[in-house]
Amino acid sequence: MFAGMKSCIILWLAILLFASNSLGKDFRYLRTEDGLPDGEINSIVQDSSGNMWFATWSGLVKYDGYYFEVFRPVLGDTTSLPEKKIKKLFVDSNTNLWIATSMGLCRYNQNLKTFQSYRFEGISSGGINILYLSELEKHLVVHAVEGLYILPLSKAYEAGKMISRNQVLNKGQSSDEYYYYSLAFNDQLIFVSNSTSQTSSIVFTSLFSTGQKTFLSVEKMVELKERINCIEHCSITNTLYVATTKGVFPFSLDTGEFTGNILFQREDVQKIVYTSNHRLYASVTYPRLLYIDLHTGITGNFESNPYLAGALLDNEILALFEDFSGNLWIGHQGQGISIMDLYRKKFFSFHKEPFREETLNSNTIMCFEGTDNEIFIGCRNNGLNVVSKNELATRFPVFRKLLVKNDNFPGGISDGI
Repeated sequence: MFAGMKSCIILWLAILLFASNSLGKDFRYLRTEDGLPDGEINSIVQDSSGNMWFATWSGLVKYDGYYFEVFRPVLGDTTSLPEKKIKKLFVDSNTNLWIATSMGLCRYNQNLKTFQSYRFEGISSGGINILYLSELEKHLVVHAVEGLYILPLSKAYEAGKMISRNQVLNKGQSSDEYYYYSLAFNDQLIFVSNSTSQTSSIVFTSLFSTGQKTFLSVEKMVELKERINCIEHCSITNTLYVATTKGVFPFSLDTGEFTGNILFQREDVQKIVYTSNHRLYASVTYPRLLYIDLHTGITGNFESNPYLAGALLDNEILALFEDFSGNLWIGHQGQGISIMDLYRKKFFSFHKEPFREETLNSNTIMCFEGTDNEIFIGCRNNGLNVVSKNELATRFPVFRKLLVKNDNFPGGISDGI
């Protein structure tokens, strides 16, 4: 009987040890020592089959949860990846994977494992500097330093296809404004114009066609006095979260106005993502990840600590992405990827500490009992612990001691519970 009890205790201790050493950590990692071929992650997407894709400076990386597959240029093979330096990735509604390299654009054919490159109107040599890729009404929108280019997805499979350059029309007149950022949502495409003055503009456009030509037409403009870094759309609240050098400014699409409630005030927010657990996660200019729960208003942060396993990797954040399963992927500048399960429940570990009086009597626990307000913990030796359930919500709960041995009992009596 004692042997069976001993085995049960060992099993419970192993479970508790596993919980405190794995589930209690905030992040797990993909690094070069884990097989990731390059630690500099510029962009992250997930395809319709659940595979993760990473853009790096040394090639395109596919990860199926177990194995990595790396795509790089192959000398003499025109169907291979045309260039190894990858900037941006995008998956469209037809499940096409688009790859923006440092010099051009290509599409991956998952059936043939080949790449199709595209030419751009007016670009003869020297390549094109693509900033963002998005989709608007079944059209791929390529936002580049050289201008805006639009490709109907129905024509994406044509060999040697040239993507047409398009214009943004404001009151019927062509706009030559340089746009720093773009984002598509709800059949609209917004652009950000950051001028040298203190005022930035958010330009709302929609797509329309006249004959064979497609245009983007300006519907309205909204100004903000802060420099804008990026924008995230939340469909549930129909809100734009505008990340700036002075915090995040929510903009209600229903009222057409900023709400006045500034999030992450005075923080220079570089990247932002809205996740399915109703939180906003934001990266800043130093190795730290901030968050706010939009339902409760609770805020917090994850800081890097190279000496603590499970902490955020000590490096700049370049990409934020949530996958289908509720994992947040954080791409770093040189050390790989931090991954957090957004729905994981935390485990808290309690043990006997030799230099603190209010801890457990022993690290070997024999039994539990309790009331509505208290928990009784029977220890292998040194008697019983009692702790308030309210105390367990604190960082250092007080475990009160009830000893079995005292002056009225002989020394040989067992003091275990």
